[in-house]
Amino acid sequence: MNQLIALASALLLIPSAAHAQSSAAPDGNTIYDDCTKPTSEAHCMSYVFGAAEGIALVEKSTLPMEKRTFCPANGVTGPQMLDVVLAYMKANPKLRHHRSIMLVHQALADAFPCPQKE
Repeated sequence: MNQLIALASALLLIPSAAHAQSSAAPDGNTIYDDCTKPTSEAHCMSYVFGAAEGIALVEKSTLPMEKRTFCPANGVTGPQMLDVVLAYMKANPKLRHHRSIMLVHQALADAFPCPQKE
């Protein structure tokens, strides 16, 4: 199980091919700039969907349900998640200097929170 978590975490840190020349993970500015170009939609959707899958996997593997932050409903699509992330980044330009994975996580957690016990 620990190996699976380590693998998922490592996959989240791999920069995309467009950023392979940089040794650092992309920040929000880089992803936002890339993803607002019409020719980058497939690349960006793959990045966001992969990040979402990694976040969900890590949370399901390590956290009890009441501590999880991201619980997309059945039927949530890749394009929908991309729209959510880009809207979050557009609405929060002051945060774009942070690592993109953190911004993706926050955007998706805000849009698709886990149910809370009452």
